[in-house]
Order: sequence, then C-alpha cells, then structure tokens
Amino acid sequence: LSVPLIAVCGYAAPAVEALLTDALVGAERWGDAEQVFKVKRGLWNCIFDKGQVQESGQLAKELVEMAEHAQRGDWLRLAQRAHGSNLLNEGQLIKARKALERVVSTTEPWSPEATLFEHGENPVSVSRWYLAWITTMEGDVDGGLAQVDAAVEEATALALPIASAFGRSIRNSILYLRRDVTACLENSEAGLAICEEYGFPFWSAHNKIFLAWARAQSGYGESALNLAISGIDEWKATGAGLHICTWNCIAAEAALHVGRTEVADELLEEANNAVRRTGEALMLSEVMRLKGRLFRIIGETTTAIDVLRKSLAIAQQQGAGLFRLRAGLDLARLQIELDTPERDGLAILAAGLDALPNPHAEVADFNEARELLLRYQ
Repeated sequence: LSVPLIAVCGYAAPAVEALLTDALVGAERWGDAEQVFKVKRGLWNCIFDKGQVQESGQLAKELVEMAEHAQRGDWLRLAQRAHGSNLLNEGQLIKARKALERVVSTTEPWSPEATLFEHGENPVSVSRWYLAWITTMEGDVDGGLAQVDAAVEEATALALPIASAFGRSIRNSILYLRRDVTACLENSEAGLAICEEYGFPFWSAHNKIFLAWARAQSGYGESALNLAISGIDEWKATGAGLHICTWNCIAAEAALHVGRTEVADELLEEANNAVRRTGEALMLSEVMRLKGRLFRIIGETTTAIDVLRKSLAIAQQQGAGLFRLRAGLDLARLQIELDTPERDGLAILAAGLDALPNPHAEVADFNEARELLLRYQ
C-alpha cells in the first residue's frame, strides 16, 4: 500500500511513515527477510525525504549489508541507489558517483518490472538521472544534459506518469544548473501538468519551484518570487525537509533579482541552518555564493569577498567544477568592480574554466567567464 500512498501524499508524509513503521514491526516479528528489506527501503525513502540525512544514511548502509549478504540483483540496485543518494546530498560527489555507477553496472539478475511494482521506482533509471546531475555539477554541462535526456526518454517509455514526473523534475535540476531558462520553462510546465492531472503533490511542488526560477529570469518579478515561496511551502506540507538548500537558493536568487534583499537574507539563513541541522551540504557552495552577492548589494564588500572565497573552497573540496566556476566569476567581477589591489579572482576564474571537461560549452556561466577573461586578462 505504501507505493500508491506515496504517489498521492508524498514520500515523507506522516501517513506513509506510520504505515511503514507498523509494517516493519510485523515483518521483523515474523522474521520475513523479504518484507523487512522492502519496508526498510520504503522507510529509507521516507526519512531521507524528510531531510534526516544522517539517519537515512545509516539505514542505507543497513540495506547495502542486507543486499550484499543476499546477493540479490534487485536488492543490490535498490540499496546502492539509496546509499548513493545520501552521499550525493551530503555533497560527496565522488563517492556518490561510485555508488550510483554500481547500480548501473551490477550484473546480478533482477526483474525491473517487479521492482517497479513493489518499490515504485526503477533504481537503474533513477541512478542514471542522478549521475547526469553529478556530471553537470562537475562541470560537464552538455554531457549531463545528454545523459538525463536519454534517461528521461527511457522512463517516459514506461508509460508511468509518476516515473515521467520524477524524471522531468531531475531534468529541471540540470536545466537550472545550465541556466537554460526557455527549456526549464517548458519542462517544468509539462511536469506540472502531469502532476496536476494525476495528483502528485511532491513532484508538483518540485516543478513549481523550478518554474518560478525560470519565470524570475524571464521578467515576471514579484509573482515569480511568490510562486517560488508557495512551491517551497507546498513541498514542506508533504512532510519533506530535503532540498531546502536548493529551493531556498532558487527563491533567494529570485528575491535578489527583484531587489528583495531582506527576503533573500531570510531564505539563505534558513538554508544555512538546514545544512547544520541535517548535513545536506550539496548546495552549500551556492548558498555561500548567493550570500556573497547579497553582501555585495548591501555594501558589505569585504564580507562578500570572504564569503565568496568560502564558496570556492567548498566547491573545490566537493569536486563541483560548475560551482567553482560560478564562485570564481562572482569574485572576479567584484574585485574588478571595487578595483582592489588583489586581483586573484581572474586567475581563479581562468583556472576553474580550464579545469572543466568542456570549457567551450555554450551556456551562460561559461560564456560570461570567457567574456570577462577576454576583456580583462
């Protein structure tokens, strides 16, 4: 019963958690390993999406141990997908990639159809979506888009609306990272239509937030900011506490776009608190970068430079080449604007651009970096 309940209520809904918690007690009492794994995997999804990253991480490790002991193809794929998702949201991109690649490369036999029916997902498809997300954050923005497009096409072929909604939502994440406004508008509107037709509140909120970002970049002003905030409220209403950093970055960017610095400050502070509370550090570099922009706008330029350097350090530690480039771009711009004696921002930007798999990709951040370097170096 948990799969249809998740579809209509969301992964982290209290009713889902209560159902699975009761089911686990019964499964463990009867010593039914099949049901114990199934219910624990469902509980992992629930507490993971609640934003309890450390607790769900421990449960993911238990699932991996059970799967490796049983050497079952379906369990191995489901467990490693869970483990990789935790690592990804902790900002451990290299380890996350290894775990998710294991899902895709596992050769133990399994039934994708039975797994989809029992667990509501195909872990190989999901892992491919997340690998595309990682590829994009590492800086291969064209490679990431190609990977997610292929994976979403595969999911669409299943003719399952929830799989299409999930896939389109991950595609939004990549289009947002690429700053592809037009494509994000189209994709999020299509995803939202699926969610409204079939009643998927979790993915509806997800699509609405990315639609708000695309509209903010398209001149919708305050209405885009309001849409972002309402999307975040709807996300939280499902019981979800994951991705608050991401959502608040999107809304804060919209707030800065329309001059609402006080709203941006509140959103970024909540994002920072979420990192400290949950350990979900995937977007921490972007939180710091947007804080740098905020300090720049309100005239606290020394603090802005310090915060941008923190953003750079986090991105480099995570191996997030795209975030490293963005932080370097903002630092170089600010140093040029202030005409500071220290102009290491341009060198940092050049090094970040050169380190990318394809520094000649035609996307906004790359184009702006190349233009700035051509003008001032």
